[in-house]
Amino acid sequence: MRYLRPGVLSFVCLLVLLSAADASGKVRLRLDSIPSGDSPHPRDLANREIFTAFRDAHPEIEMAARRESLGAGMKLNEQAFLMAQAANLAPDVMDVNCRQARSFVRQKFLLPLNKVMSDDEARGWRERIPAKIRDLVVDEDGTIWAIPYAINGTVMYWRMDLFRASAAELRAEGLDPDRAPRTWEELWKYARILTKPGSGQGRKPQYGLGIWNGFDAGYGWSSWLSSSGGEMLMRVAYCPVERTRNELPPEGEGIRCRACGRDLRREALTWEASFHRAEGVKALQFLRDMRWRTVGDGQDATPTLLYDNAGALYKLFAEGRLAMAPADTDLIGSSGRADFDPALTGVAAFPARGPDQPSRSTITVGMWAINGHLNNQPEHARAAWLYIKHLLSDEAQRIRIKYRVANGEARFVAPDLLERYFPDYLDEVDRSVIEAQKRILSDGRIVPSVPNGDKIMTRILQDPIDAVM
Repeated sequence: MRYLRPGVLSFVCLLVLLSAADASGKVRLRLDSIPSGDSPHPRDLANREIFTAFRDAHPEIEMAARRESLGAGMKLNEQAFLMAQAANLAPDVMDVNCRQARSFVRQKFLLPLNKVMSDDEARGWRERIPAKIRDLVVDEDGTIWAIPYAINGTVMYWRMDLFRASAAELRAEGLDPDRAPRTWEELWKYARILTKPGSGQGRKPQYGLGIWNGFDAGYGWSSWLSSSGGEMLMRVAYCPVERTRNELPPEGEGIRCRACGRDLRREALTWEASFHRAEGVKALQFLRDMRWRTVGDGQDATPTLLYDNAGALYKLFAEGRLAMAPADTDLIGSSGRADFDPALTGVAAFPARGPDQPSRSTITVGMWAINGHLNNQPEHARAAWLYIKHLLSDEAQRIRIKYRVANGEARFVAPDLLERYFPDYLDEVDRSVIEAQKRILSDGRIVPSVPNGDKIMTRILQDPIDAVM
């Protein structure tokens, strides 16, 4: 008699359990994680309430998870997702990053959302998706693959109390202590003044600027590259008539031969690295110079730029020992990170390379999608779409903002949303936050959706900045 190996037996048992759940008459909807009820973080509390409201409103749908979530932000990384997808164990409702979107479409990992929408509903969703990111998720024929739920760009967080503590020094250099730097030149000056050396008597140093190293370094550097006017990648097509090589930035529309004007959109397009060009070199030189210029002498010498992991930088910022830190717009209130005091934290647009230059930073887009493995399971696909619509609903938005307001974050909420849900807090809106959000949408650069996007944003882009820091 032959026996099943333990690993095979476990897998068979899992399939039996999943099949048994369907016998209850409920539609079983598999999520990557269920928000924990134990986390104290505002976003986790909001996500738990949103989840519970849907579960209570739809007793016909059983919500299952691959694992309990430690926080609302936990989700499958790309490698783990591919393994789960191959075993048909990936979640039905997928949280897709913009750099994955088109690759997932090509690999048939996503269900066309038109299958669960009416024509009028599809038309309405297409119109709601911002034009800047529409090409990521909508085909020319109107097929919708995902619905964006968050557009995050890199902004500059700054400690208002540290700026005010150095107000006299800043004013002496012609700098305003009540705002963040707007250009690279100003950033250098602010960082130098706000860097305070430690001492042998136990006084800990204060750093002017901190940027990510390690796994996040490549993504962090990409905003400096964009601000310098560069691109991570370029689309390239060769004209079959003139044999010319033609480039187009990732967000450009169409591509034509520079010699004959022929439309090359139907020709084979390739992606080529472009971060090594002059703009990228300028960005690296600027950061290198800041990193190796110190304030103070001897053992007390302190760099104006601290190159460290994200967790360490956030902790220093929360403790008041780091004056400025570029990070995503969704940082405040996120779980698993050091808590920033909203009353002491300013948010400003990412600094431009020069006074007449745009504030170009890197944009990432979070999207909800339905797994393609539900293509022949219409009931499950409709349940997944119901849940996505709930996550995107006005009621879910109201719950999120309720917790943000309760956490003292009203000043970081868009005024149109405050006016709709909590108008009494409109006076707290921080106009610099609104300006930063506007500049992200107008000038920011979306992370390209290309094969091996995760590898490019981490390992490949990490190497150049590690080499100079």
